[in-house]
Amino acid sequence: MQSRATTAIDRVTFQYQQNSLLKGYTFGTGLQMSMGYNGYDLSQVNMKYAGQSLQEYQYRYDNNKNLTTIIEPEGNAQFTYDELSRIQTEDSNDKTERYLYDENGNRAQTGTSKIFGMVDAAYTFDSLNQLTQVAGEGKTVTYAYNGYGLLYERVEGDIKNRYYYDEYGRLIAESEGTLKASPQLTYVYVYDLEGRLLARQDKKSGQMQYYQLNGHQDVVGITDSAGEVLNRYSYDIWGGPEVEEEKVPNVLRYSGEYWDHTTGLQYLRARWYDPSLGRFVSEDAYEGQINNPLTQNLYTYTANNPLKYTDPSGHCFTDWLGKKYCTAAWDWTKKEAKKTWNDLKTIHSSWYTAVDYWSLGSLSQIREYYEISQKNPYSFEQFLAAGLIIVDITPQGKTAKLTKKGSGFINKAVKVGCNCFTAGTKVLTEEGEKNIEDIEVGDMVLAKDENNPNGELAYKEVTNLYRNQRDDIIKLYVDDQIFETTDNHPFWVEGKGWIFAYELQEGDKLQKAYGSNLTIDKVEFIKLDELVTVYNFTVADYHTYYVTDIGIWVHNTNCMFGAKGVRTTSKTIWKENGSKARIDVENPNPGQRPGQIHYQDANNKKYLFDPQKGAFVNSNGSLAPKSVNKMLKDSNFVKKLNVGLTQYLGESPYVPK
Repeated sequence: MQSRATTAIDRVTFQYQQNSLLKGYTFGTGLQMSMGYNGYDLSQVNMKYAGQSLQEYQYRYDNNKNLTTIIEPEGNAQFTYDELSRIQTEDSNDKTERYLYDENGNRAQTGTSKIFGMVDAAYTFDSLNQLTQVAGEGKTVTYAYNGYGLLYERVEGDIKNRYYYDEYGRLIAESEGTLKASPQLTYVYVYDLEGRLLARQDKKSGQMQYYQLNGHQDVVGITDSAGEVLNRYSYDIWGGPEVEEEKVPNVLRYSGEYWDHTTGLQYLRARWYDPSLGRFVSEDAYEGQINNPLTQNLYTYTANNPLKYTDPSGHCFTDWLGKKYCTAAWDWTKKEAKKTWNDLKTIHSSWYTAVDYWSLGSLSQIREYYEISQKNPYSFEQFLAAGLIIVDITPQGKTAKLTKKGSGFINKAVKVGCNCFTAGTKVLTEEGEKNIEDIEVGDMVLAKDENNPNGELAYKEVTNLYRNQRDDIIKLYVDDQIFETTDNHPFWVEGKGWIFAYELQEGDKLQKAYGSNLTIDKVEFIKLDELVTVYNFTVADYHTYYVTDIGIWVHNTNCMFGAKGVRTTSKTIWKENGSKARIDVENPNPGQRPGQIHYQDANNKKYLFDPQKGAFVNSNGSLAPKSVNKMLKDSNFVKKLNVGLTQYLGESPYVPK
């Protein structure tokens, strides 16, 4: 836990699942935190010391990933939601809380709210809308902020506290003094590389103290090196404290953030939050997205779904993006950047205007970001604030680029567009046949080495799940089976090896798990009237699996990479008006080539674009018909083709001869 660690008490060991989800961590003292998952959903958190359970939490979800059940030491709770995924009812400990919202998203019926801290308080703000004083009931608390907008000093009576942060805005130390005496360090905090709060050191005694966190990352306990429980906490769903048992002082509470016990407010960097009301005490400088009404109320906390989201920034509520990626507007810490951020959030309320104004088209992955932003509550400003995008500002021009972590986020987020099968497709698993939509991370599926068609069968672990939507599928008629796949899913064909579904022909022989190969009776291309969800997953080691109850061998191909390592998806980038003709960026054949671009004509025939020849070719490598290659004389067609080549595959653009 320190660079000069010399004993086991200073160390922590982490365990991860094969899909990189945190499985647990163990301190040298014997304190252990373990997590269980249902797919990607956290289902259990268990805290133990020397093998003895301290606290355990269990979680259940609905189809929208909203928490429906929490089982915790204080009891069980069930929740329901309205059509906007806002908390509607809470049933716990033989009581029911109901929440209603007005047309602006304000809580019109708030349950039995309890006041925390001061009942009657007056708030004072400075010219930057920062809370500087809370006064009431004979008490006054004052706050001061550093140049990056972070709280650095708190004064109550004669006591002065100072706070110190790392480059990510995480509290790493605090000190205490008086108005007349200099502050002395009291605690130093330790986090893992993901930003998870682990422990702190009492600077007076030198002893380590260890944090216990539930699935929401709330601090629910603190233990010492001997496993003695020093502090214990529980909270209502909005973050208000319900149980507070303390032997040592502690300012990090709900969602692991700073709590002021006198004022009853939580500090979330850009703003202060009042859990009594479930609202911020000041409005958000970011005005939200026009296509996402849940972001447009400037006072609501986490879109009124505090079980699913947290808001470490005061600007950006988050669940799947992760706390480390959305830690505040303060992330722009340099002087120029801070001014630019303030200007940006004032001038631009929509991500598109901000992108257009600041990047001038120089951000090559904006297309992917835009698609992600349509389904998730993140604006360009929030990407900027989270350090996912860097903007270089000069009086002469502006350029933008993704940071390393921003690129990683985009890559992770866009890989839902892989080749897939429709719901109901059977997959052969260790437990028998299972519908593909029911496959979970950790399932063991029948597989074989992708490079050895004569190899032995074995059960291999599912490591990732993919979902996508398509409006076109291929129906394959094999023996007495009919099953549906996307056109870019690879099948093993006798005498041909791995080929895409759209390349399959009547008479091709597909390899079975057991017995003789099966002949394709019919291949049918279907254009659907509406989108359907399709499914795929990745498999450890062998990267293949078997579908249908007769066991047809298919690949689990990941999302593709271009020749220069640019990750992309299977995607249509151009469609011809009035016909089925289109340009697709396609997945690669496993173990062979990088991503490719195909032109599909109105009759569903596909032709590969060969960058070396500067032309479309047939599957055998010969030139496609002249009627196809004449499309390369159409400037609009070439423009779209080059989008695929440059932005998706990282290739050089096609230049007409």
